[in-house]
Amino acid sequence: IAYSGENPIKLKDVARAVPSYGEIYYIFRINGQPTIDLTILKEPATSTLKVAKRVKTKLEAVKRELPQDLVFRIVNDESEKILRDLKHLYLLVGIVLSVILISIFLILRNFKPSLLILSSIAFSVLITFNLIYFLKISLNMLTLGGLVLGFGLFVDNSIVVFENVLRYREKGFSPVQAAIKGSKEVFLPVLAATLTTMSVFFSFAYFQGRLKIYYLPLAIVISSALAASLLVSFSLIPALSPKLLKKGRKERKERIRSAYEKSLRFF
Repeated sequence: IAYSGENPIKLKDVARAVPSYGEIYYIFRINGQPTIDLTILKEPATSTLKVAKRVKTKLEAVKRELPQDLVFRIVNDESEKILRDLKHLYLLVGIVLSVILISIFLILRNFKPSLLILSSIAFSVLITFNLIYFLKISLNMLTLGGLVLGFGLFVDNSIVVFENVLRYREKGFSPVQAAIKGSKEVFLPVLAATLTTMSVFFSFAYFQGRLKIYYLPLAIVISSALAASLLVSFSLIPALSPKLLKKGRKERKERIRSAYEKSLRFF
């Protein structure tokens, strides 16, 4: 076990080795057959899906080196549960986007601007995923679910900017002038509103222990998405809105406002 100068120190010189069995604390059986249970845990920052895939690949290689009558059986695989949850998450994404699109369309009464505002979600999420990649943040059901539920927040900035650009267009300004003046006028209010929302998630950095491990990535993801939505609302929306704005919207807007005022008087 070691050397003292040139003389080896053997185990029998310092201890007595006796073949024996350790104490049995747990017994695992499957269908009444004795079983060896092996639990593989991943590091907090690693992907469950990637780890599960690598483990299964390694397991197939190990099987070829062991006796054929030795049976391996996976009794609990978290990656399968995550894949099922992802399918439900995709359905939730479709429902949320559909509701947002319908809501925007009912307000603007124009399909193309509605799609433009909805596209701000896609660009915000795309920018967020790039930030997540560089920050090496693990995506899980908590962060993805929070991202989906925050879709409504991501379009708020774009709606405010587009509506103000539309207001200047209806005043008679050219599309380019309306885009410049409209976006410039609401920059500070939109910035303040976004920072106010982000400040709620900044407090997650003061969590301790497991709470910080689980919820800090969620705070970073949503805050990054909000910052990305701010960038998109003052770059993509003003750049493309002049191409979509048309004349004749003021009369339609007055009809909507009149109907809204009548409904208020009714209630």
